[in-house]
Amino acid sequence: RCMQLCKRVIELKPDHASRAKAYQLMASVQRQLDHTTVGEPDFLAAIENGKKATDHAYLALLWAEIAQRDNDKILKLRTLLVACVIELARIHKEQAVDHNKAARKLKKAENLLRSVRSLKPFDATYYALYLAELAEIYSKQGKYAAATHLLRIATRIASDHVQYWGGLAVAYASAVTPSDKSRNQEKFDPDYQEFIFRTIVDFASDKPKEEFGDALTSTQEAYEKLAGLDQTGKSERIKSIMSFLALGDRVSERAKGKQGIANLEAELTKPYANALNFAQITLALGRLYLKPGKDGQHEENNLDKFYSLLKDLDEREKGFAHEDGNNKEWEHGQILRILALLYDEAGEAKRRVSGILAQNERKENLERASQYYTRAIEVLEKKHPREVKTQHLRSRLATTLLELERYQEALQLAQEAILFDGLAYDNHEVLGDVYAERGDFEHAIDAWKEAILRRDVMTLDSYDSADSALHVKIGKSYLRLVQLHGEMSLREGKNQEAVNVLQQALKCCESEHLKERLEIYYSLGYFYIVLGEYEQALTYLLLARNFGFAPLTSTFYLAYAYLRNRAYDASMREFRLLEEEVMKKDQTRLERIVEKDTVGHIPLGEMIALAYWGQAFIYAERDANLCYALELAKKALEQIEPMMKASSTILHFPARYTDCKGWILHKLGETDEAIECLEQSAAREAQAETYLHLALAYESKLLQTSDKAQARQFLTRIQAYCLHVRELDANERFCQQVEQLLQRLQNPTWS
Repeated sequence: RCMQLCKRVIELKPDHASRAKAYQLMASVQRQLDHTTVGEPDFLAAIENGKKATDHAYLALLWAEIAQRDNDKILKLRTLLVACVIELARIHKEQAVDHNKAARKLKKAENLLRSVRSLKPFDATYYALYLAELAEIYSKQGKYAAATHLLRIATRIASDHVQYWGGLAVAYASAVTPSDKSRNQEKFDPDYQEFIFRTIVDFASDKPKEEFGDALTSTQEAYEKLAGLDQTGKSERIKSIMSFLALGDRVSERAKGKQGIANLEAELTKPYANALNFAQITLALGRLYLKPGKDGQHEENNLDKFYSLLKDLDEREKGFAHEDGNNKEWEHGQILRILALLYDEAGEAKRRVSGILAQNERKENLERASQYYTRAIEVLEKKHPREVKTQHLRSRLATTLLELERYQEALQLAQEAILFDGLAYDNHEVLGDVYAERGDFEHAIDAWKEAILRRDVMTLDSYDSADSALHVKIGKSYLRLVQLHGEMSLREGKNQEAVNVLQQALKCCESEHLKERLEIYYSLGYFYIVLGEYEQALTYLLLARNFGFAPLTSTFYLAYAYLRNRAYDASMREFRLLEEEVMKKDQTRLERIVEKDTVGHIPLGEMIALAYWGQAFIYAERDANLCYALELAKKALEQIEPMMKASSTILHFPARYTDCKGWILHKLGETDEAIECLEQSAAREAQAETYLHLALAYESKLLQTSDKAQARQFLTRIQAYCLHVRELDANERFCQQVEQLLQRLQNPTWS
C-alpha cells in the first residue's frame, strides 16, 4: 500500500523535494521487506530508488541555492539530502551482511556518508543520526576508535538517545583491544566506561523496555569484551538490572485477578539472592495488601502482612547499603524509592480512616516515606541525577512534606525540583499545591497554569484525570480569591478566566470522573452568579445539587440565583428547604464550616441566618408580608450577632443581614431606623446594593423635609451614594435604578 501511494506521488511529477521523499520512502520499505519476504534482488531495487531520491534531493537543494531562497528552506533541503544519503548508505551496509564483497559494500556506504559531511549546518537530530550510521560502518570495518569518536559527538547532540550510548559502550570496549584498525588508538579508562554504563542505566525508567533492553545487552557485550581488564563484575551487575526489569513485568501479570496476592506470596518463597528483586515483588504485593475491599475497608490481616513485608525489606535495604551501597547506587536508590512509595501509599490509605489513632499512624507512615525519599535522592543524585528527575522524587517528597504540614520545607523543595527539571509538569503542580495550602492563591494559579502548559506537550494517550484535576484546582483557587476579595477580582477579569478554565476542565472529564465533574458544575454555578449570568448559574447548580454534591451550599447558591433572577417562588422554596435541612444539623458548634470536605466555606450559624435572610429579602422585594419579613430579618441577626463578636469566626456575608432589615424598615416607612441599619451595613462591607438602599432611604427623607439646607445635605448624600453604586456595580445590575433616581433629583425644587 505504501509503495502504491509513493508511485502515485511520483506519477503526479511534483517538485524535486517531494519526489525525493517518495523515492526515499520506497527505498526504505524495500530495504526492510528484505528481512522477511524476498531476497537480494530487493536490495537492487532499493538502491535504485535510493539513488533517485538522492538525485532529486540534490537538484532541489541546487535550485534553492541558485534562486537564493530563505535560509530556513535551504537548511531543510540539506537535511533532506542527508536523510536520502543515510538511507542509501544503510542499504549498502545491510547488503554487506551476506555479500561476498562485504568490504566493498561497506566502503561504498562510508564514501556516501563522507560525501555529505560538509553539508553543515543541518538539523541536529539528523546530524547525530548521520554520525551514528557512519560510526556503525566504521565498527563493521574494525575501526572502533574512529566509531567511538563519532558516537561521542552523537551522544552530546542527542544525549537522550539510548541506542547511541549502547553503541558507544560497544565501540569503546572494542577500541581498547588489539583488534582495532583505527589510525588513532584509544586507551582504556575505567572511569569513562563506568560513566557510559551509568548514563545507560539512567534511561531504565523513561525509555521503552525493548529499546533500553537492547542498550543494556550492548553494554553487557562491551563488558564481556573487557573481561581481561577486570570488568567481569559489571557484566553480572547488568544481568541483575535486566532481571529486575523483567521481573517487574512478570510480577505485574501475576498480580492480576483474584489470586494476585497468593501468586505474589508464592513468588516471595523463591530464593531471590538480591534485595533488588525482593523489592520489586514487595512493591506489587504491598499495593495489593493496601487495596481496600468492596466495603472500602482494609483487611486487618493484610495490613499486618503489609507492615511485616516492609520490615523485611527495610532489613534487606540495610544489609544492601552496608555491602554494596557505595558501588551500586542505582540499585540502592530503587530499593529506597520502593520503600518510600509504599509508606507514602500507606499514609494515603489512612487518610480515609477517621480517628486519632489512624491519623497518628498516617503521620508516622508519611514521616517514614519522607525519610526514604530523602535518602533515595541523596544516593542517586551524585551518579544518577536523571533517575531522580525521571522518578519525580523531589516532587513526591515535596508532596509528602506538604501532607505533614511542613510548608516551608515543601516550598523550598518544590522550587528546587523546578530548578533541576523545569519541564516536568508535576514539579509545577506541587509548587502550586504548596502555594494554595499557604493561602497564596494567585501564585498557585500561575504555577498550575505552567503545569498545564507542560502537560499540553504530552501525547493524548498520557491524558488522564490529572488534566481535569489541574483545571479544577485552578477553578477552586479562583473561587477562594473571589470569596476573599469579592467583586474586586471580577474587575480584573478573574471570574471570566475562571469560567474558561472550568469549561476546559469539563471537556477533559471522562464519564467515570463524576466527583470532578460535580465539583466543576458547582464552581461554574458560583462564577456565573458572580458574573450576573443567573440562567447559566441555575443550570449548573441544579446539576450539582441533584447529584448530591455539597447539598446545603449548592441549595443556598441555587436559591440565591433564583432570587437574583426574580424567580421569587422558586427561590422561596429553596430557602425554606435550606432552613429545613440546616436545622437538622448539630447546633452545638455554629462556627463549624458546612461541607468543608468539598467546597464548603460558610459556617453553620451563618447558613441558618442566610436561610432566614433569603426568605425575608424575597418578601421585601415583593412588598408582601413585610411584618413577617422583619421578624425573619431579626431572627437572622440574632443568629449572626454572637458570631460577629467572635473574632475567630469569618463571616462571608457580614453586611446582608442589617441591609435586609434596613430595606424592610424603609418599606414600612421607618426611615430613620432604616438608615441606621443600612449605615451599619455599609460600615461592615461596601456593597452596591446597600448604597442603593441608602440612596432610596435618603430620597424618602428628602421628600419629607421642607428645610432647604437639610434638603441640600440629603441631596449631596444621595448623589454620593449613587456614585458608590456605580463604582461597585460591576455587573451593572442597578444601573437603571440609579439613572431613574438621579433623574428624579433633577426637580427644580431640589436644585
